[in-house]
Amino acid sequence: MVSLGGTDLSVFEWFPGKHSGSNIYLKGHLDNPSRLGKTFHEWPGREGIQPYVAASEIRLGGRDIYLTGYILADTDLECKNHLSALYSLIDGFTGLVPLITDFGVFQVYVKDTISPEYITDQGLKITIVFREPMPDLSGIMPESDEAQYGISDISFSALGGFLIEIAGEVRNRPSTKQPQFTSYSKEGYQVTKTQARELNIKLFIEQPDYSAFQDKIKGLYALLNAPGLRRLKAVNDISISFFIKDGFEVHTLHDQGSSFAGLVEFKLVQTGVLMDVPGLVIKGSLVSINGSIVQIKVGTAPPVELADLKVNGSTVIIQNNRIQIKTIKEI
Repeated sequence: MVSLGGTDLSVFEWFPGKHSGSNIYLKGHLDNPSRLGKTFHEWPGREGIQPYVAASEIRLGGRDIYLTGYILADTDLECKNHLSALYSLIDGFTGLVPLITDFGVFQVYVKDTISPEYITDQGLKITIVFREPMPDLSGIMPESDEAQYGISDISFSALGGFLIEIAGEVRNRPSTKQPQFTSYSKEGYQVTKTQARELNIKLFIEQPDYSAFQDKIKGLYALLNAPGLRRLKAVNDISISFFIKDGFEVHTLHDQGSSFAGLVEFKLVQTGVLMDVPGLVIKGSLVSINGSIVQIKVGTAPPVELADLKVNGSTVIIQNNRIQIKTIKEI
């Protein structure tokens, strides 16, 4: 059953359809929204960016939900009357209303133009775009299984499936930052640092049923929306730290009866390369690297300069008993 604002859509001879690449009638209801406001700062003289990943800096927006179905009637006039009645129902809403589906209940409003496609004189296909401004993004943080490959020591299998693809600027040198100079009599120039590298990640998630699938997606909410940076390590690839600012999309959903599966895609912003350093010990506010002890505030957001460790001015960040190093000269 699908109802909108307390009215069962079957009264309009509405029947569920399928989205392209999927076999269910709903899309977007599992997406993780993009962040609101400024998510990073770009310093002209530094490579990459300074991410804003403190708890107070992470605010999430809403998401679009797409409902696809058919109105099938005995005559053309009856079909048009049902469509008109559906429009009248929507026009009567003055605030958020519940969209009740087999996949959850969502507080929504109709966001966009409704453009029905006539497939016969007595039937049409209709997609309604809703906006859910305050989605429920609660979830339980997945437990670490100390995986060699995965996200923040959580294996891809523990996240619900496996990694399909890492694409984007995997091996590229990122483009340089926009120069800032003024020149009137001749061509000017400014040699700038590179921008942050962005990578596209695609995960395949499969679970025994929709409830278990939804739990895995909610686990990704908790993991990727949490304060701080995450760590990604894939087979035959480097270990990097990252954060996401554009959320993630869950699509190509298939209910096979005995399983429920879909794809999760997101773009990560790389903030550095992580190195496992033997002998690293964190105890209180003391960091010991092969016997060298330096006073440091563990877990602070800004990068910390550790000249005493002979890094010669390179940026070093302590994260989860690992060191993130940029511009390595000597260590």
